[in-house]
Amino acid sequence: MYDAEAPGSIPTTVWDHLFPPDPPAVGSGAGGAVTATSFAAIPSGTGVVSITNPSTVAALLVDVRFGAWLTCTTQSDYIRASVANNGGDVAVTGTPGGGGLTSWGQILHHATAAGTIVAVTTKQHSSFTIQVPAGDTLSLQMVAMRNDASASVAAYYPFLELLPLRYV
Repeated sequence: MYDAEAPGSIPTTVWDHLFPPDPPAVGSGAGGAVTATSFAAIPSGTGVVSITNPSTVAALLVDVRFGAWLTCTTQSDYIRASVANNGGDVAVTGTPGGGGLTSWGQILHHATAAGTIVAVTTKQHSSFTIQVPAGDTLSLQMVAMRNDASASVAAYYPFLELLPLRYV
């Protein structure tokens, strides 16, 4: 027997356990020129988007969705965009293996070829799932980088959505 009101107790109804209590957390922005040569927050980007797992007994599975319009205006350059944590309890870096991201295929990437001088913009989107432990907070922001200091690149209209899926 358990006390349904005690901290850490089993949820009082099936509904409490099956459906996350919060709506998605969403951030978006205008974006702009990216000047960093290692992952850093996108200027005028999404800001920090957070979701807290209110459960005291179960992890919360969250679908992290992000995207942006990426552009390069100089030859042989590239821009990469991703997500990374900014505070919170769950560690996520902008690169694979740093929590959440498992492959370079999940990183947004746009490049121009040598000799190409036409500015090209591509709209890109990626997602991954991550478990937020009971009582913890996931706080992410969109980040981007360019390949070198002379690259002329930008990330426009970045968006980030944290969609709670279910308890696990």
